[in-house]
Amino acid sequence: MAEEFTIRPLESRDEFLQCVALQHETWGEDFEERVPPSILQVTQKVGGVAAGAFDAEGRMVGFVFGISGVREGRLVHWSDMLAVRDGVQSRGLGRRLKAYQRAVLLEHGIGVAYWTYDPLEAGNANFNINRLAAYPVEYVPNMYGHVPGKLHAGLTTDRFIVEWELRHPQVDAALAGTPPAESAAAAGTPIVNTELVEGIAVPRVLELPEAAMVRVEIPEDIQRIKRESMESAWSWREITQRACLHYMERGHQVLGFQRDVEAGRCFYYARQLRHHPDHAARDSSAAEGDVPHLVGHRFHAPHPAARAARRRRGEGLGRVYGRRGAVLLAGDDRHRLAGHLRVGGAARAGL
Repeated sequence: MAEEFTIRPLESRDEFLQCVALQHETWGEDFEERVPPSILQVTQKVGGVAAGAFDAEGRMVGFVFGISGVREGRLVHWSDMLAVRDGVQSRGLGRRLKAYQRAVLLEHGIGVAYWTYDPLEAGNANFNINRLAAYPVEYVPNMYGHVPGKLHAGLTTDRFIVEWELRHPQVDAALAGTPPAESAAAAGTPIVNTELVEGIAVPRVLELPEAAMVRVEIPEDIQRIKRESMESAWSWREITQRACLHYMERGHQVLGFQRDVEAGRCFYYARQLRHHPDHAARDSSAAEGDVPHLVGHRFHAPHPAARAARRRRGEGLGRVYGRRGAVLLAGDDRHRLAGHLRVGGAARAGL
């Protein structure tokens, strides 16, 4: 039951140390990028979020951490870590932690949050898009370079950058348990990166059609595929990257995620919302009811006219991506939530 757990800011030295311990439990003892107690403490003094979910005995069972800053005159937040301990998954704690984070940010006057996740992680895609109404806005190949640890072993650290518009009604609905409506138009649209071989989806380099809406398939469990065949995992990475970059550079944006449990297949569906990669404004198709709240921007330098238009609307565009130490620590590669892939004794989502 939700009442078993209390979500509140981290306050004491013991709570900060519990958070560090849970980071190691989640990402491994060799995790090099843990957030230390001092940063967990001082971040909260400047608009950041460091909060934990505690059971009745005061034991931390999950936490969320992120930093806040300014991007072209707009207050924004980068959500850096989210973890839920094994044994209390499927209790809705991941969603409750994100809802708590959102409430704190709105109190601070912050209206948007960003993070990253691995596009091949189906559990993370389902959580971000269907349970939070947070949508990918850019695909960045090998965003972090080589990162030690069992989760990242063997593949490049390709990431989707996700944008979460905190005031949008879709977010209210998703956090209340109503996922964004799937677009009926996605059914029957071309699948651009796989073919069925004896009933099993296999990544293939296909001709990429010019279509207003497409589907990009990802595996149901990329970690299992990595254990069974790194060659297959690499094929998924390279061919999915090719399709995502091709369509996102041509104005397509991810509008939803479909997970067919019976068939064991998972798809992003993306629609073309702009007709040139430098156009930030949505075209007329964005007025349709099944199009979510996407601003259509990229994190690297946009067309100057598009940037000026966005600035007039208060939707800052900027150069905030790529490496730690940039304006916003481009780092929310570390979320693992209830219902996601289990790793060690905790769960973690690559956001």
